[in-house]
Amino acid sequence: MWHQKCFSRGASHVVKNGQREQIQQYKCRDCGRQFLGGKRRNKQQIITDYMEGKQPRKQLAEKNVVSIRTIERDLEGMRYVQKVL
Repeated sequence: MWHQKCFSRGASHVVKNGQREQIQQYKCRDCGRQFLGGKRRNKQQIITDYMEGKQPRKQLAEKNVVSIRTIERDLEGMRYVQKVL
C-alpha cells in the first residue's frame, strides 16, 4: 500500500486534509505543513539528464510535463552543483 510522505521532511505521519480544485491536500502531523498530493520533479535528475544525457530543455519539459521556463528555473541551480570524481 502506498502512503503519502511529507515533501518537507520525508515524514510519513501525513493525513488527508480536504481538497483544492479536486486535488487531494495533505497535512504533515510532524511539521504542520500542508501540501498537495502528486508527483514532484527530481531536480537533480533533470540536471543530470541535461548535463550527461545531453537532452535539450524542450525535451526535458515534455518528459516531465512542465513548461520550458520551469526547466530553466531548475537548471539555474546547476551553478551550485559540483561533480565529485
